[in-house]
Amino acid sequence: MRSCRLGVILLVFVLASCREGADQPGSAGTGMLGIGGSSVTGLLPASNEIAGWVRDGDRLFYVAENLWEYIDGAAEQFLAYEFDSVAAQDYISTDGKGLKVEIYRHRSTLMAFGIYTQFRSADYEFYEIGKESFGDEYSLHLWKGPYFVKINIFEEDGEMAEAMKGFARSVAGKIESDDMLPALLSCFPEEGLVEKSIIYVTEGVLGRGKFPPAFIADYWIEGSEGKLYLFQTAGEDHAREIFDWYSGLIDAGTSERETLHGTYIVGAGKDQYRGRMLVFRYGGKLGIVAGFTDAPPLQEQIADRAFERLGAIGSGSSYIGK
Repeated sequence: MRSCRLGVILLVFVLASCREGADQPGSAGTGMLGIGGSSVTGLLPASNEIAGWVRDGDRLFYVAENLWEYIDGAAEQFLAYEFDSVAAQDYISTDGKGLKVEIYRHRSTLMAFGIYTQFRSADYEFYEIGKESFGDEYSLHLWKGPYFVKINIFEEDGEMAEAMKGFARSVAGKIESDDMLPALLSCFPEEGLVEKSIIYVTEGVLGRGKFPPAFIADYWIEGSEGKLYLFQTAGEDHAREIFDWYSGLIDAGTSERETLHGTYIVGAGKDQYRGRMLVFRYGGKLGIVAGFTDAPPLQEQIADRAFERLGAIGSGSSYIGK
């Protein structure tokens, strides 16, 4: 029986080599150009590109209009991050083990970073593959440029974990990107910042649709926990509008706060769902500090430190390497 099974696997290897590069029936399309001129399907490793592994079955390709056919329950989450397309492929090894690669293309590096952060946690093991990547016994997640990559195996196995890394390196090596992100991301104070906690949220921040997209980080200081929100506004008028709206919503008294680095506007009030909140604005820069219920003065300290960094990047929309 085992010799028969090995024969079937060898036949799969032969057929996969013959079919390599063929168009796949039933997909939304193949060979579509990605951002920077790359083909999302072209990023999928070829048969035997990873020694001992060949493609198993058809390549799949979906775009925004039919993503629900592929990941019905999670489609909305990806679409919120300007999803463009996804290519997926199953692989089989010479000893009959399976692995799956999914490559999601988004319309910018920022959006790919954003969806990646929705899966990231400091509890995972992180690897030096792509711009950033992490994994566990069954999966590996990778971000580089406008691409978010997921690799999954179906049984816990040390050799399979290494195989996932091999596939990840192959895909990452084909992606050309400078990985530039908004300078706002550099404005989170380091003291008390929970490692790998920064996420990017495009809608529904603090449960309200009026807020613009925001970077959000967790803090743990002196035994108290809180969050810092830094918003991407459309400029000073937009920041003022959101500041005035939310200050009124939480019945905040507003004032100017003097620091060693200058002056910014701040308001503290109570959100009926989240307790004491501190909202602050500096020109077109807008932030909120939440939590620290055991030590409210920490809200002001976090805001002061964030203001120092916000002032350093000025009023432009500069980008940084991440």
